Amino acid sequence: MKKIILGMVVLVILIGGYLIYQNNNQIEPIKEDFVPTETYSIELPTNVISEKDCTAKGGEVFNTLGETSYDGELIGKIEGLNCPCACLVEGKENTIINKEDSKKATPKVLKQQTLIILDASGSMWGKVEGKAKIDIAKEVVKKTVANFKDMELGLMAYGHRRKGDCKDIEILTTPTKNNGESISRMVDKISPKGMTPMGNSVLMAAESLKYTEQKATIILVSDGIETCDVDLCELGKKLEEAGVDFTAHVIGFDMTEEQTAGLKCLAAETGGTFTSAKNAKDLDEALKKTVEASSCSKEKLGEAIITAPANVNAGAKMRITWTGPNQRHDQIGIFPKNSKEWNSHLNTFTYLDDKNGSGELLVTTKVGDYDVVYFADCGTILGRTSFKVGEVEATLIIPGSVSVGSEIEVVWTGPSQHNDDIGIFPKGSSRWNDHLKTFSYLDGKNGKSIITAPTEVGEYDMVYWLNGEKILTRESFTVAETTAKMTNIPATVQKGAKFPVSWEGPNNKGNAITILPLGSSNWNDHVGGNLYSINTATGTKNMTAPDEIGQYDVVFWLKQKKILDRKSLNVIN
Repeated sequence: MKKIILGMVVLVILIGGYLIYQNNNQIEPIKEDFVPTETYSIELPTNVISEKDCTAKGGEVFNTLGETSYDGELIGKIEGLNCPCACLVEGKENTIINKEDSKKATPKVLKQQTLIILDASGSMWGKVEGKAKIDIAKEVVKKTVANFKDMELGLMAYGHRRKGDCKDIEILTTPTKNNGESISRMVDKISPKGMTPMGNSVLMAAESLKYTEQKATIILVSDGIETCDVDLCELGKKLEEAGVDFTAHVIGFDMTEEQTAGLKCLAAETGGTFTSAKNAKDLDEALKKTVEASSCSKEKLGEAIITAPANVNAGAKMRITWTGPNQRHDQIGIFPKNSKEWNSHLNTFTYLDDKNGSGELLVTTKVGDYDVVYFADCGTILGRTSFKVGEVEATLIIPGSVSVGSEIEVVWTGPSQHNDDIGIFPKGSSRWNDHLKTFSYLDGKNGKSIITAPTEVGEYDMVYWLNGEKILTRESFTVAETTAKMTNIPATVQKGAKFPVSWEGPNNKGNAITILPLGSSNWNDHVGGNLYSINTATGTKNMTAPDEIGQYDVVFWLKQKKILDRKSLNVIN
């Protein structure tokens, strides 16, 4: 027996020790509101540039939401992208972590959902004109939801399952379109029993509708006062402050004036309506009008009429006019023909916030049939008109061969629309990002442009781009080597003395003659008095020798990028 007792004691000690060890070494779960202690942020510059301009400057677009480290220079925010994006000109290193591909802006059309909250507390067994209030409410709710099939309606009830429980709140069906039958089935099952937790119900409804992220509307039908110690007025203030667009409409059924104070305040603080209903007829009219007021229908908002040209050139700016509600965040955009979803827009739209009924849209570069569509803020289409996008043509006339760094005269015909441009690309390239940073924007110009040839010999294409998206035409050409020769340079000069330099070479803007340390090919190493602009094919000018004695080179630069000739120079005392 002693052995058994001793064994049990040992076992208890072992178990206790194990539990203590586990407690001391337990890994706590990450809490839902866990926030990393180390954060990263990027302060973007205030100037705003386009994605194309960023690329043209040699920059790269990246999303600043990612944890980002880099050595480089931020030169501007990017206009028209759906991320906090910036333009980065690369330095020695450029490491982007969690980089996201840049996408065109997709403006958000806020979702419209409405939740009906039905009081099912014990007082709803009271009678109005000989009929139980709950039975009247059930009939009215079923009749109303059947008439609003296109609305996203749902149903919540409180006090229908337990007596004396302020947590007796339930979402019986979440808001969806064509939800009348489901709501009717759930309404028929309700049997009033308990308390009146209106405040907690409204809060739960708001959270279920994600009221801090999207439009959220509740319609509360009640016959009594709050019985679970929630200040409805204060609740309304907080929901209004935190919500994107939260609205509480309230219908007081068979209530005295003294009982309605809290409900009226809840509605007023959230921009909703309060309606008093004394009987079945009043409740029927009140619920119908309240649901209609919270709906997003063409019947409520009114029709929009859009006028636009029947035929438009690809990539052109199209002038449109419209009549419509012009409410905040209403939008007009270009869509594939007969499209009904906002997300199918073609990245060309205008917000109508208090605008005057006219504007311009940038037409797609793809030929075909399209619609201009007026979308209300909540996503309902209020009007549309159709148009055709037609093909456009362009021509280019350029020399077949040019010398490196020379200025090329380009004669062209084409639509010359906003953001059209002509540029030099590697032969056969069809990617805008392959451009050689030498191009001309054509917006409103007269059909002739001067574009600088590359400083490297080879085969290239001159390309006409429609709105930076579509190639209309291209012409190939060759870039050939050129030469330059300097003469009359003395072999030896005194430090700081002037000496003559004569030259023969290409007549290009940006050519220069500089003095470099012997053997250097770095433009930034220049010393002494230099000739930074040689704009004639031949000439003679004086230069100034460096102040330090030593061996140097006098160098002829093509466009400050390529050395065409060099002569030695000995600087003495």
